[in-house]
Amino acid sequence: ETAGCNITLIGNNCAITSGACDETDYAEFYVPYSLKGVAQPADEKNVYYVKERTASNRGIGSTWSVVKLAPNAITHKNAHDVQGFYKIKNKSSKNFIKIKVVSYGGVNNDSYPVSSGEVPPNSNPDQMNYAQQESRGDLVKAGIFLIPSIIEHNADTSYGSAGAPVIDEQLDELVGITTHG
Repeated sequence: ETAGCNITLIGNNCAITSGACDETDYAEFYVPYSLKGVAQPADEKNVYYVKERTASNRGIGSTWSVVKLAPNAITHKNAHDVQGFYKIKNKSSKNFIKIKVVSYGGVNNDSYPVSSGEVPPNSNPDQMNYAQQESRGDLVKAGIFLIPSIIEHNADTSYGSAGAPVIDEQLDELVGITTHG
């Protein structure tokens, strides 16, 4: 009754996610809303199996997985041709840029009050649990002395958000991925 991880296309059949998601065997797109809080599978024509993977799970700032996806078994189309992909922001991010996090996280309005960002309490948690959600906020800090790859933001994430893309809203480019939300 839970969902897996998030994955983000960054090139020709190439995607990234959190190192905690390294054992993910496939990527799904156009995942339907949940039914009574239970995640539903995507249609088979929107599923792409992992062909190759490389990963690191060495803690904050060094937890990632890069995967190569095989073409869809039914349509024989490549994921990037159907879904598109994000460009990776190639310059270090300025602090306080507007960001968006797109994830398939869990929804439990009783867990904590939503007190920051632009995410209101969900009006239909049974439908949105592990269904695609967007939250917005600010990139608060990019890098710290010993770990320059860490970014901090105040967009809402929850369990199930591992691997979710952190996107610069103005440029629509990938700034990072969620690993320790």
